[in-house]
Amino acid sequence: MADRAYLERLTKRLTDEGRLIEAGWVGLRLAAIADNAPAAQLEEMRMAFMGGAAHLFASITSILDPGEEPTADDLARMNNIHNELRAFEEEFKRKHGLGKRAEPPPQPAPTLGDQPIERGHVDAMNVCAHMLDKFFNGDAQGDARKMGFVLLLFKFGEQDTSRCNFISNGADRRDVVTLFKEMIARFEGQPEMEGRA
Repeated sequence: MADRAYLERLTKRLTDEGRLIEAGWVGLRLAAIADNAPAAQLEEMRMAFMGGAAHLFASITSILDPGEEPTADDLARMNNIHNELRAFEEEFKRKHGLGKRAEPPPQPAPTLGDQPIERGHVDAMNVCAHMLDKFFNGDAQGDARKMGFVLLLFKFGEQDTSRCNFISNGADRRDVVTLFKEMIARFEGQPEMEGRA
């Protein structure tokens, strides 16, 4: 019979050692395989799991466009992989009656841009930010950079104006908020603001 406490410690240790796929196999064993499963079954299932991981890795390395920077097609391909795996996860939950995750408690309505970037835009916005930083600052890093930027992303015709995604190469989010306030003050003809938010 499997020692579940040991398997949980093993998952963490493997992840720390950079053996993420092996850690995933141990996680699957904890989540979906009976503690008293025979050794032959465990070996066959491990082989299937590793085979699937190898196929996915080989596919990713062969379908990405050449070059160091991700392209729009690269992001679309990765999004397709993500969607396929999420669909399998939902199918698995339905078959095994796992149901939906508990809904988080209701939160106050957010103000403009005060939440993290929406999940569907994280990868694309990070790629855009990296490309903008590279374009304006070259290989300079940290304080050696000369140009700062803010990228805003919002939906056209969106009725709910509470969501505006933004990303910046600024080190301090408070500086970006102050910049927004200064810009609004200038547009509205108010005196310029100083200091941090």
